[in-house]
Amino acid sequence: MDVIFLIAKVTVLFLLLLKNVKTVTLRTYRMEENCQGEISMILGTFHSGKLVFHSDGMSNCSVTIETWYSDPYIQFYFEDFDVGTDDCLTNKLMMKDGNSVYAPQIIGLGSKLCGSEKPDDVYRTFTRYLRIEYETKRYYPGTPVHFSIIFNAFDVGICESWETRCNNGHCIQDEMNCNGYNPCGDHSDCKLPVGSIVGIVIGSLAGLAILLTVIVVSICCYRRRKFRNLPPHCPVPNVATGYVLSTSASQTGAIPSSYNPWYSTGHHQVLLGTAYENSPVPPMPPAQVSSQPEK
Repeated sequence: MDVIFLIAKVTVLFLLLLKNVKTVTLRTYRMEENCQGEISMILGTFHSGKLVFHSDGMSNCSVTIETWYSDPYIQFYFEDFDVGTDDCLTNKLMMKDGNSVYAPQIIGLGSKLCGSEKPDDVYRTFTRYLRIEYETKRYYPGTPVHFSIIFNAFDVGICESWETRCNNGHCIQDEMNCNGYNPCGDHSDCKLPVGSIVGIVIGSLAGLAILLTVIVVSICCYRRRKFRNLPPHCPVPNVATGYVLSTSASQTGAIPSSYNPWYSTGHHQVLLGTAYENSPVPPMPPAQVSSQPEK
């Protein structure tokens, strides 16, 4: 019963942890397909997405992302980043807080981004718009220019009943909890990081497999030992002769001198041993002759 209870506990723990791990595919937009355009979360009815850019030799491209009125701010970070040269003279990327060319730069980012060193922080807007501008003065064939941005909408203040409050004060939609993309910005959307949850799940499965293996091996060993060592004071059958030897004789292996292998005695009833397994059938005892005269 204890083993069954332990297996049940491990199974329940595994299911609870697995419930917190979500496989989410973000809605992805290609920047080069939306140049000089706008990506609206309101029209698209989504709260988180991904913007990908791969240079194909075009000169300039800009895209503006619009968020909801109810979630009036945008949080974002770079998933990968490689804008070519480090001098920002040929290729450069600019991130602006607003929907205008004259909008201010995002706080925490330089006015121009270039090179291949990815900004590691999580950034935010203070308006409903995030404007991304890419400019190039020279294109080097064979030199890829690419970056991707993960973004999501959020609010601050009092969170609604359908929202989750992050440790940094952000309010995000419940649907974004534990999606693996850090929608809070401080990894507080999950009680445990997704990597830790996956590790616990894998460890639980491994522990369950080991436990089941130990149980199966223990049962097999017990059954094998049970058939090899019968309990004491138990008659041991001899398949070859069909006789039964008392346990005392089988345990000591000694046969008394008065023991007749072909006849029953008072204490020892049969013979067990390989020496007599192939012996012929014992002869019948001689018939007793009556001492009384025939009439």
